[in-house]
Amino acid sequence: MLIFCIRKKSELKVQLKENIAKLMLNSLYGKFGMKDIYNNLKIVHLLKLINISKKYNYNLFVKLSNGNIMIKYLVE
Repeated sequence: MLIFCIRKKSELKVQLKENIAKLMLNSLYGKFGMKDIYNNLKIVHLLKLINISKKYNYNLFVKLSNGNIMIKYLVE
């Protein structure tokens, strides 16, 4: 509420303060409307990789030297 008070009380001679307060309020409002995106990063065996790739959209997978696979996938 402090930002809102600054915006309301500012006068024309303090236009910069009002513009900054307005920008901060608008930015904050936009953040609340965003959809949360969760990425998981796991190291798994080949069978688990197949199950994950069927169930989720994956962005990246890398075969590691020990035979395991590192996979990054999107959870909605």
